[in-house]
Amino acid sequence: MQVRDYKPLAALYCLLEAQNNDNLINPQILIDNKTTILEHLTSAPQNEEEVKDTLIEEYSKYDKDLKLLTFKILLEKFNDKYKNLLPEQKNILKEFITSVNSQSRLRTLVNEEMNKIASAVRNLSAKVKNEVVKIKLDEVAKSIKPLSNKDKITDNHLVNLMQYYDLVNELKSL
Repeated sequence: MQVRDYKPLAALYCLLEAQNNDNLINPQILIDNKTTILEHLTSAPQNEEEVKDTLIEEYSKYDKDLKLLTFKILLEKFNDKYKNLLPEQKNILKEFITSVNSQSRLRTLVNEEMNKIASAVRNLSAKVKNEVVKIKLDEVAKSIKPLSNKDKITDNHLVNLMQYYDLVNELKSL
């Protein structure tokens, strides 16, 4: 049987036992238990969908100038965070963002890029002198497979693609 909220309940039990016990208790344990209970009491679980809906509803009420300013700030923060991306990474990220409604177009692009990356890894692994690294690169190239038409493109696919770009870039610099 699984006990819901075991950690805060255990912390409460330990505090009650410490209160009723005459022996000296480690103060750090008391602090940790009080912190656990406070965190549990102050953090209310929230439904992620409700939060998204509330944010979208609130944003839609803004006037046009405020929306443009918000978008500009968001874009600047985004560009600042991802300024060190390779051109290929920027392109696939742009497509990922703009192809929200066209999964087939995005899938085609991802598959093309996967094939390019796999062949680049194979070609670049031939130039590597370390046999262990060469074997690992060959295995990486074999594991890069195009998506089927039934696959839905997720964030994980995007992350993998970005990491493959980094790998190819690193191999080129060797």
